[in-house]
Amino acid sequence: MTPGAYIASEVKTSRYSLKNVINVEKGVYDSKGKVVNFTIKSNEEGKATFYNVKNTYKDLSHNSIAVNT
Repeated sequence: MTPGAYIASEVKTSRYSLKNVINVEKGVYDSKGKVVNFTIKSNEEGKATFYNVKNTYKDLSHNSIAVNT
């Protein structure tokens, strides 16, 4: 990556919600804003794993529970 400041976040979807962000390297997780702020120097790369859970809808036909990492 080109050196600089970067922000990583997720686009909201209808079936999943963000549970946690883990394995952050070369960055800092802002739990309030639900973003990871990276400051990348020369020859570095930042990493983060966004951990999601599948939402359950009790009144709808599809109510399975699954974890998507």
